Amino acid sequence: MQEYKLGERLLEKDQAEKFYVSRSTIREAFTILENQGLIVNKARKGTYVVHFTEQDLKELIELRILIEKNAVVKALPLLTETEFTALSNILDAMKNQIESADWYELFNLDLEFHNTIVRACGNTRIIKIFELNQIEMRTYLGYLKESYSNPIDLYREHLNLFRALQTKNLAKVTQAIEDHIMYAEEKLLDNLTEN
Repeated sequence: MQEYKLGERLLEKDQAEKFYVSRSTIREAFTILENQGLIVNKARKGTYVVHFTEQDLKELIELRILIEKNAVVKALPLLTETEFTALSNILDAMKNQIESADWYELFNLDLEFHNTIVRACGNTRIIKIFELNQIEMRTYLGYLKESYSNPIDLYREHLNLFRALQTKNLAKVTQAIEDHIMYAEEKLLDNLTEN
């Protein structure tokens, strides 16, 4: 898997050579990626991997809170043993990734954890909005890689959220999801101000 740095310049010629495709194929791919908000084309300057501003991150976090708090409120009475088993399995997989510090896989598991909760809410429009936002969420998680000093912190946050869900106490769960997202915001913004 090829990783690109946030803000990295992408040249059609280099990408075409790297992936053994034509430049027109790369141009088409760039158009798709730009429409998905993953790259930006600056006139007469080139194409770059998106680099979120502090405002972009704040807006994305605000959107996450709006979507996920509502999803949790709707999902809580509907969560069954199936969802709890799925969430527990995701946590086990996260725990297994701690030693290898495979951030890519940890973030896949992070998204899977949140997707499991959101899908349980039963509101197809909330689910669709959350799924449409997955691409930006993945980029957002790329920023988190720089913010967490240890993958065990990411695991513990999800474990705390899982334990809150097990209580089925609405106040505890909504506070836990907000704390979880706000903790990530704090980490992200601290990292941005340091750089």
